[in-house]
Amino acid sequence: MKPVAALLCLLALVPVTGCRLLPPAAPPTSLHGFAFLPGASAPLGSDRARRALLRLRATGANSLCLVVFLRQDGPRAVALRPPRSGARQILATLRAARALGLHTVLKPQVLPRTGWAGVIAPRDRGRWFRHYRAQLVRLARLAEAAGADAFVVGTELRRLADAPEWGGLITALRRHFHGRLTYAAHGLEGLAAFRWWHRLDVVSLTLYPPLPADPDPERLRQVLVHRLHVARALAPADKPLWVLEAGIPSARGWERRPWDWSGLRAAGVVPDPALQARVLEAWVRAQRATALDGLWLWAWYSDPEAGGCRDTGYAIQGKPAVDRLRCHWRGDCREEIRCT
Repeated sequence: MKPVAALLCLLALVPVTGCRLLPPAAPPTSLHGFAFLPGASAPLGSDRARRALLRLRATGANSLCLVVFLRQDGPRAVALRPPRSGARQILATLRAARALGLHTVLKPQVLPRTGWAGVIAPRDRGRWFRHYRAQLVRLARLAEAAGADAFVVGTELRRLADAPEWGGLITALRRHFHGRLTYAAHGLEGLAAFRWWHRLDVVSLTLYPPLPADPDPERLRQVLVHRLHVARALAPADKPLWVLEAGIPSARGWERRPWDWSGLRAAGVVPDPALQARVLEAWVRAQRATALDGLWLWAWYSDPEAGGCRDTGYAIQGKPAVDRLRCHWRGDCREEIRCT
């Protein structure tokens, strides 16, 4: 940024969302951290959310991927609603994370009223992309103002993977955001199907593979290492590879279907925090074994009291997984939380 432009930003004579006051810091050899999700009980920018950030940093994480949800009425809908978190809340969270020394990624994700992003097939694709572009430009300007390291142009939009509109969207986002751009493909199939990697800086995917039942830790690691080797073979060789989502709920039997968030609503789901701890530890070991450039575990919530031993969801807080990760990332191997 030229000195005069920087001075104008500091004096607030131009919109804050159009300024990058500081360049993003050079990333470490590998990034590791969590997807950070806002919750109604602890809005982004609140004191409670700041406490959650501090606890996240204490694990030894060196990065945060802030997830904000755009909403639409159904898979065929055209209009999109902005995130419930406001611009100031998003900006404050990214800046607070950076002040803690965390590298930051802003990840917009479309959430239809029913289903997930992968079922979205709008009845008018051109109109949908115009709405989507308007929302993403606004968020990209926030990421720019916060000095974020990376911005995700789309998440798991598997039925739109070959849309020609991606080219224009990426060009528009480059004008507003000067960090790295990536797309979060849905699994290995999504990675192979997306045709715009040559226009992006990083290849990314979400990855929730089925895992062996009653897993041995080494067997778990081997399964994940194999998946990462396949991903690396599918990705352009000249670009970093990130897994922007990996995880498992702390629910008994979910090793065969770690992606199945909707099944957790059924009656009779039994907590199994030990399973979650084993799987997340295997992910950390697999990252090291494959030199994966970035890994973000799902999920750390803005509510500092989220999770806990009786929780069957994806929250990592208050469970043995926190101590297991801190042992790997910080070398702080104190006694683990015990859930009985």
